[in-house]
Amino acid sequence: MFKTRATFNHAVRSFFDSKDYMEVETPLLSPFLIPEAAIEVFKTDYLKQGTAALPLYLIPSPELWMKRIITNNRRNIYQICKCFRNSEQLSQVHNPEFSMLEWYTVHADYIDSMKHAEELITYLHKCLKLKPLVSFGNEQISLEPPFLRISMDEIFNRVLGITLDDLDDYNNLRQSCLKHDLMVSSDDSWEQLFHKLFLSCIEPHLPQNKPLFLYDYPDRIPTLAKQKQGGLYAERWELYIGGIEIANCYTEETDQEKILKFYKGEVQRKQQSLVNHDIDWGLLDFLSHFPPCSGVALGMDRLLMIVYEISHIKEVMFSSFHEMIRSGKL
Repeated sequence: MFKTRATFNHAVRSFFDSKDYMEVETPLLSPFLIPEAAIEVFKTDYLKQGTAALPLYLIPSPELWMKRIITNNRRNIYQICKCFRNSEQLSQVHNPEFSMLEWYTVHADYIDSMKHAEELITYLHKCLKLKPLVSFGNEQISLEPPFLRISMDEIFNRVLGITLDDLDDYNNLRQSCLKHDLMVSSDDSWEQLFHKLFLSCIEPHLPQNKPLFLYDYPDRIPTLAKQKQGGLYAERWELYIGGIEIANCYTEETDQEKILKFYKGEVQRKQQSLVNHDIDWGLLDFLSHFPPCSGVALGMDRLLMIVYEISHIKEVMFSSFHEMIRSGKL
């Protein structure tokens, strides 16, 4: 697996180097983070005798540092690094510490990034001399282009016979959840209900024979993705392969008022998190000079699993939390 990962990482770097992206390396420990209420983080302290402990956090994504680099240098960049997310269920595709490939393309949008992601995986398929069809789960997956492209509105209509316009109304969304026997609480927000419906009724029915770009997510899900013209959707996609989410992409928001609104909303929701953290307010200053840009975050371990037909994430890692638990270390 050491050799396999080294070959895999080298191929990824070769792809981006050939397209004149600059590789960067940024801190894994940070005194502040971008507020994201849906992500729990790991906290630690820097200890120095005679001074108060300095709270530090393991990054869930290198985004906060990479966006500073883009603001100062205005060029395409990429990075392969470790990221950390707390309080997530261990599973075949989940580990609290994982490898992330993150890249940003200046003067590009999420449609451009679809093309880049498809080109990357097509390049890896040829460079690594993978089989024409890879077996993952019960599926035979073709990694040959073109990949599938389906909007969120289309997939809801195809699977449930309803549109996202219908679900924009809270009561309609709640009734749809109840109709499909989902557990619904009176305290559930629109976002919580939407995720319940999507994860239970849509995700299991996504096409799995080819990679799928699922695009145009509801704008009511708070992110730093640019709002699509018309207002209901965000310029965002997620890439699924074999039914597993592999990557997430935005056309990055550059409107200062919308970014500040996102920050304030997430800071308020973050008060309910298991681990609260200091906020990266300084990023707002950088984003006021941020060029038009699209960013992609891709899970390297998951992609490695799929292309080499490995069923469990622990098999592509030197040591996983699953093995620590089994050995009694956790």
